[in-house]
Order: sequence, then C-alpha cells, then structure tokens
Amino acid sequence: ESLVQQLKEQGITQSAFAESIGCSAQHLAAVKRSELRHHYFHELGALKLACLWLLEHHAEFAPPPKTRKRKTQ
Repeated sequence: ESLVQQLKEQGITQSAFAESIGCSAQHLAAVKRSELRHHYFHELGALKLACLWLLEHHAEFAPPPKTRKRKTQ
C-alpha cells in the first residue's frame, strides 16, 4: 500500500503502473487486496520490485515540465 502511495505522490496512477508492467489494473488491485488480507500472490515480490524500480527511475521517464509562453506585445 505504501508503495502505491509513493507512486501517486510521483504522479503515477495505479492504472498507469499496471499498464507499464503489462498487467491489468484489476489484477493489480486484486494483488493489493490480497496482501492487505495477509495472503500473498506468487508475483507479489515481482510487483514490489517493479514498483521500487519505477520510483527510483521515475525522473528518467517523466515528461519535461510544461513552461508558460509569454505573449509578446
């Protein structure tokens, strides 16, 4: 749960994360719910690793900040 919160803070939605790793948002939500109930999916470790990798390398893939254009008069 805390990793998903960190992704949100970086502007990465759960759906975008799921798409980037090739799984559906529904599957990711099911894994998340299962972990909260202390049951573990066999791919939970891989999902956490992908989350950590994305958090660490977010700056490499983030779009450049938008700049405002000034009107010339």
